[in-house]
Amino acid sequence: MENENKELNTIEAESQDSAQPVVDGKKVLLRLRDVKQYFPVKKTKLREKQRYVRANDGISLDIFEGETLGLVGESGCGKSTLGRVAMGIYPPTFGKLSYKGKEVNLKHSKDRFAYAKKAQIIFQDPYASLDPHQKVYDIVAEGIRIHKLASSREQEEKMVLELLDMVGLNAEHAMRNVHEFSGGQR
Repeated sequence: MENENKELNTIEAESQDSAQPVVDGKKVLLRLRDVKQYFPVKKTKLREKQRYVRANDGISLDIFEGETLGLVGESGCGKSTLGRVAMGIYPPTFGKLSYKGKEVNLKHSKDRFAYAKKAQIIFQDPYASLDPHQKVYDIVAEGIRIHKLASSREQEEKMVLELLDMVGLNAEHAMRNVHEFSGGQR
């Protein structure tokens, strides 16, 4: 009964605000519907039928504005694959991904690049994301440079320092290497 009410609330909200769906009064930021991610297995015989590894098979979920989602599961269950689909790194084999009510077409690099400005994934292992040979300033500034978010070096520096401050780090941390931080700081 609760799921039926939730679906009804979603349908009502979508008819009122077609741009961004609302469920139980909360705006849906990211929506995945029936996402399937299959990877082909290399054929060993000429006439062998193509086989696939089903990394994700029919996953649907909503992430609401202001919400954080953590994926938990055993090793090899498809958590990273789903994260990569949700972030646009892998276009789904089947299913739909929408951001603020608009379907994201991950097959066009322009759309994928625009979406990447708004979506991020944080993996549990900080060393998987942080280059130990770079200064923290350069790691943070890299995204600003790629997405051309700053018009000058001064503006870039201001943005980097603001971002560091937002996560509890100060300006002196900018010139440190990753190995100089504690696990929590990483």
